[in-house]
Amino acid sequence: MASILLLFLLQPDNIGLDKHRIQYSVLQPRYFGLIINSFLWLTYIQHGITTESFVLICFLLIVSINTSIFCRQSSLFSILLVSLISFDALLFLTLPVAVLVSIVLFPREFLPSVIPQLKYSYQYFLNYYKPKPSRNFFVHLVKNVIARPVFESYPYFTSFLVLFISGFFMWSATDFTSSEYFTFKRLFTVYSALAVIFIMTGIRKFAFLGECWRYFSYATYFSSAVYLPILIFGLPISYEAKIIFVLLLIIVNIALAVFVSKDLFENKNKYLISLLQASSEELKNAIWYSVPYRTSTLAVALGYGAKTFEYQYGNHSNEIHEMYFSEYPYLKWSEQMLEDNKVSHVLVEREYLDRASEKSGFSLDSLDLVVENQHFSVYRYHSLN
Repeated sequence: MASILLLFLLQPDNIGLDKHRIQYSVLQPRYFGLIINSFLWLTYIQHGITTESFVLICFLLIVSINTSIFCRQSSLFSILLVSLISFDALLFLTLPVAVLVSIVLFPREFLPSVIPQLKYSYQYFLNYYKPKPSRNFFVHLVKNVIARPVFESYPYFTSFLVLFISGFFMWSATDFTSSEYFTFKRLFTVYSALAVIFIMTGIRKFAFLGECWRYFSYATYFSSAVYLPILIFGLPISYEAKIIFVLLLIIVNIALAVFVSKDLFENKNKYLISLLQASSEELKNAIWYSVPYRTSTLAVALGYGAKTFEYQYGNHSNEIHEMYFSEYPYLKWSEQMLEDNKVSHVLVEREYLDRASEKSGFSLDSLDLVVENQHFSVYRYHSLN
């Protein structure tokens, strides 16, 4: 029990709680979706499909597909793939049940949110922007093929690989008449499906489906901590070896926690927040233009500004995209657009300044510096006329 609790506390999603990230600053349903989906898969792994678990999984699925876009994607892809791999028609049946109930209960919210999501996926697939060019041909090739979130997934690898390998071993070694046989089979099936999804969404062209590591996160928040000790202590090795194995796993997770926490400590949003706080009185009614375009979303969400340019694939037409963007994610830079939208301030993430100048013709000529630090600059806009 102690090992389960410790492994749970050391998970990447618990390490990653960070007040400087926008999903926590503006109370996005990130962790609610993670808890709902992970509990769904823990229920399935432990009990399979019984009358009680079918009802519970349908309920959790209804909540999930009405919580957020990514919750819906995560549920859809994982259930489709697990039911296909395991030939589990009852698990597949939970999808149409949840969709029909959602249409009946939430007619004004569910379908109107699904249609833009489909448009979003299509447009993002067509317009997914290329990475910055690199002088090294091999690096440039890798960056063009593999999505960046793949390289950010390392905190999940240790637990996932141990569960995947030991789950297969325990499934193969357990008597097929035992209830544990089917539990281990379901565990291995779920993690196999997640591996397939990870590989697919790790390809840059399919990155519009969401960060590959988030599918791990949404499905394994509970099951990783619960089944790691169970599987390890079930291995046909000495008790001392099992203890060493668990300790090594805890040490690896602690090392990852330290590494990830160090990375979070350098979260650039804390520099942005401190910059905004330094000029909070002037900025409370600001109308922002930003480089890249979404940098000022956090500013408005936290009350440092009244409006900004906000764009979501699927919710807007291609004509709107072409009207506002020189090349995604860089907005067009023209006095006419700034005047028409009553822009008062400009927020620049400094590492993108040269790129913005190249792609959109961005210039500092009509800007007065208000405040800056090593990562961000805030300017006051004034017309040159």
